[in-house]
Amino acid sequence: MTPEEALNLIIRLAGFKLIVTANRFGCDSDFARAAHDTVIEILDGWRKELGEYIDMHCALWRTEDSPEADEIVYEIRQLGDAYDRYWHLGDPEYVGGWHILGEDGVSPLTGEPIARDRLPMAEPIPEDMLCGLAPILFDIGVECRILILPEIVSDMVKAPEAVDLSDLDIDDDIPW
Repeated sequence: MTPEEALNLIIRLAGFKLIVTANRFGCDSDFARAAHDTVIEILDGWRKELGEYIDMHCALWRTEDSPEADEIVYEIRQLGDAYDRYWHLGDPEYVGGWHILGEDGVSPLTGEPIARDRLPMAEPIPEDMLCGLAPILFDIGVECRILILPEIVSDMVKAPEAVDLSDLDIDDDIPW
């Protein structure tokens, strides 16, 4: 990806951020507003990353021949190749985020219990709960190749058991 392509993508992301922000004003629930905020955070994160990529190019243009310039060229090449090859293959983002189930194991969308052997589980969010966000997500996917799914992921995270470290001596040799 060239700096010009990255700048064009930043402009597209900014346009979509405006669309999502404007659509957020029509939301009728806290859930839908939180989903819109999540999309805005995702777009801002990609914009920041692309901005840093452009900044590396600018830093390279400012430096003279030096070992520092060689390091910058290496980083630019690695990032550029990654953006060219894998931009559209990134992990999907989820509008509903990851929801940690409590002891009851109830779905945040349906209120029904989820079988623990099915975790983690992605549940599609109905379009009416997102207040018009789903078509915008589709357009973001087409225009920017960023996959943001209208889903919420439920998972169960078990807290680790407490370990008693009171009998350890810091002066002992490491056993391995």
